[in-house]
Amino acid sequence: MTSSARSLPPLLSAAATLLQRVGELLPVSVTCQLTHPSLAPVTLTPASLHMSRDDQHAVVKAIATALGWSCRRLPNVDGGWVADGRIDGIPVEALAAPITWTSTSGERAVRGTGITTADHAALLLDLVDWSAALPTHGIAGLEVREDLDAGALRACLVVADRATTKEIGELVLAAPDDGWSGYAGAGLLPTGHDLSVSVGRY
Repeated sequence: MTSSARSLPPLLSAAATLLQRVGELLPVSVTCQLTHPSLAPVTLTPASLHMSRDDQHAVVKAIATALGWSCRRLPNVDGGWVADGRIDGIPVEALAAPITWTSTSGERAVRGTGITTADHAALLLDLVDWSAALPTHGIAGLEVREDLDAGALRACLVVADRATTKEIGELVLAAPDDGWSGYAGAGLLPTGHDLSVSVGRY
């Protein structure tokens, strides 16, 4: 799948299907990538780089085991693991690249947030129609992850420039606190989940 042929609705659907198939996982981040042909259209990673190496490896291993994919070490990344395959014809990658700590003091345990993998999958499906209404240009990708600090699912929409933020403003609900700024701002998805908008990067 070339970057020019990518669009969010099928990528979100594929990611949701994966989560439904694998069952309960440790917290993850799902990234749908539209503009970089060298990157997989859908990538699943541990929700935080600060999760322990064992927990990060467990995420990739669980996905690989459930789907019959091979789980192999990530070259040139100490403690890194990768598994890849296709869901509904779409290339998907599960990836863990832990930060190298001099001790375990930098690692953090995964706290129970009450959020399930099924909740994550349901949100991805809820966003399919919403993402179809986004502009067909200027959208680089969408990340939907479990925020371990907030204990909530959050999304980050990555856009190419300020002009795109103006086009999507009407598709984002105003946040109750500081509203929708239109640039690197904050708002709410139609589902009520927090959405940040970033120009150029996640």
